[in-house]
Amino acid sequence: MGILKMRQGRAMGGFTLMEILVALTVLALSFTVIMQLLSGGLRAQRLSEEYRQAVHLGQAKMEEILLAKKLASGRFAGRFSDEFSWEYAISPTDFAVKTRSGLFPFRVDLQVNWRDGSRVRKVAFSTLQLAGKIKERDE
Repeated sequence: MGILKMRQGRAMGGFTLMEILVALTVLALSFTVIMQLLSGGLRAQRLSEEYRQAVHLGQAKMEEILLAKKLASGRFAGRFSDEFSWEYAISPTDFAVKTRSGLFPFRVDLQVNWRDGSRVRKVAFSTLQLAGKIKERDE
């Protein structure tokens, strides 16, 4: 009869220490997974914002290059800000065929760079531009 009273008391008295430890372990693991998911989402959002800004800066720089009155072949580099930099090259195309209007196709390659921790991120743009004879860059 004493055994029956113990089992009934245990069933009515609550959880054992082992059950509480298992529950706390499951709760801690779940919390860790949720925090990692949130952290990953925030990292992805920040990286997405950096790429958006790089694309915006690259489009503006490409328009500036293409709207220039005279193009000069060569490689050029500069900075948008402390965070973002640009490099571009203008060169004759492999198919340097003169059009009826006397214009030649030239290739414009632009790259926007920025640092993300120890990594260098890049966004590249490339287009063709018709222009008259391009002057060589003065070194």
